[in-house]
Amino acid sequence: CKTDRDERIIVEMQNAGGKVVFMNRALAYSAMAILDQAKKGWNYEYKKVYFVGLLNYVHFHNRSQPFTKVMLQTTDDHIVTNYNYLQIFVELPKLADLIDDSTPDNEAFLCALRDIGKEDERPTRYARKSLDNLFSLSRYQKLKEEEKAKLEESLRRYMESQRI
Repeated sequence: CKTDRDERIIVEMQNAGGKVVFMNRALAYSAMAILDQAKKGWNYEYKKVYFVGLLNYVHFHNRSQPFTKVMLQTTDDHIVTNYNYLQIFVELPKLADLIDDSTPDNEAFLCALRDIGKEDERPTRYARKSLDNLFSLSRYQKLKEEEKAKLEESLRRYMESQRI
């Protein structure tokens, strides 16, 4: 994705296994987003690159927080050497199990993403309006291929009928 300021955002989800490989892939995708901005010659000015990794496993075992930010910095005094590059990893298993009205929408979204599909129906703890689209998409994914095709054809016909 690109922001309105032309910054790059890469979002990946790793569901299981391949933990070291995922971290290598995160670095490679970030590097590609930086290199894609490179201009001919020696101009290395580029817009910020953010990598967001949603991990459905625990990678950072020594940390209790679910959110880990990774930046380029010196090892001894932790001075950031480049502010144009940031990785954010979210370890979904570390998110709180109890969701209530005080839980911010972004955390509730991540918890719902983690829990989606564990139950046949939408749990009442995820009844907030901000999660409607997520649960609508999950219902779509549960459809059989022929049901998806019928729905998509119906939507296509509707969209064509709305054209002026």
